[in-house]
Amino acid sequence: MLRNNDARKANLDDPNFKIWNSKPGRVKFYFEHSFDIGKKQYRHCFACVQWFKEFQDITPFRNPLSVFYAKVFKLPGAATFIPVQRIQSRFIAINEKHQNFDLLIVCPLLPKTCS
Repeated sequence: MLRNNDARKANLDDPNFKIWNSKPGRVKFYFEHSFDIGKKQYRHCFACVQWFKEFQDITPFRNPLSVFYAKVFKLPGAATFIPVQRIQSRFIAINEKHQNFDLLIVCPLLPKTCS
């Protein structure tokens, strides 16, 4: 998310500006890891995530939408296993065909701020 200073300086018409600094992914599975140090046990929950690869030509789409390949994922790396606390939000996704590519158009669902 943006800090307040960044939001004031932001040019929302700039196609390279991103309101939401997160990437969509597909959680393959969750697992719990625990270990003991002395007499105390520590537990951590992780998610194994496949991250969608970003589509570079986003000219027809505007913020807050992000565009990714629907069936192409980034290669597994250090961000494949993340603590579940780093999962920021859910998102709405639409599959669309554009320039002969199967795309995933994503709009994040912002967390509730009031009830």
